[in-house]
Amino acid sequence: MVLVSLFNLGLFVKNHNASWSLYRSSILTSVTSAISPLTHANDNLKRPNVYIGLDKLPSDVAHAALPESLVVFPSLFHPIDYSQPDRIFPDDELARFTFNGRVSPVDRHVLMTEDITMIIQFRVQDYGMERCRIVSTMPPSNIVEELDTPFVLQGNTSYLQVWNLTTPSAPNSELDVRTLSRSTRPTRGQLLAHFDVLENSSHSSEDFWCGPSGSLQTLEVHCHGTGCHIEFFQSLYFKPLFGIYISQEPSI
Repeated sequence: MVLVSLFNLGLFVKNHNASWSLYRSSILTSVTSAISPLTHANDNLKRPNVYIGLDKLPSDVAHAALPESLVVFPSLFHPIDYSQPDRIFPDDELARFTFNGRVSPVDRHVLMTEDITMIIQFRVQDYGMERCRIVSTMPPSNIVEELDTPFVLQGNTSYLQVWNLTTPSAPNSELDVRTLSRSTRPTRGQLLAHFDVLENSSHSSEDFWCGPSGSLQTLEVHCHGTGCHIEFFQSLYFKPLFGIYISQEPSI
């Protein structure tokens, strides 16, 4: 009698676990299906104005309160390959596991050749700072020698092109580096500016309007010079500061 009861209990537990697994799988599938369209729908939600009333100030008063410039490191800075349109580059290459878990540095891998370009996304900061430049600041040779990551400037690295990729129909769509490739990148729009990348010097592009405050901007940088090869890791926290970044300047 005891053996039969134990056998029946075992069958009950087994069937219960199987039913629970099926139920849990069904719930997760339903939740995922419900969330996915909402995630994409949120891309185009209108962002509220956090600068209420500032547009009513006299222009000289508003201008006097603005900084000369803001340095903005792109939140997304990722390569794509024109020679391999479906190639997806790895992200977070310097991540490592420590005793406390996975550590992901904020360093961005900058890689450009005649075939490989860089996709940039950044959000326009502050009010009335809507004029932008692309700036390249490269370190002297003694700093380069101290780096423990690759640093390459070869070939013709002057007159890099800056293209606008911002999509008017989906201006707040954040790109996903897990699927970003030449095949999936937004269509090129206007050629905005040019700039040089040269060792031990700083260069900036012509200024261009980079959209209203709070907007998400998408750009592509193309080094089309003969034999161009630019490669390094840049970090907002490295001193002295070097890399390719955005400089925002007053527009009022």
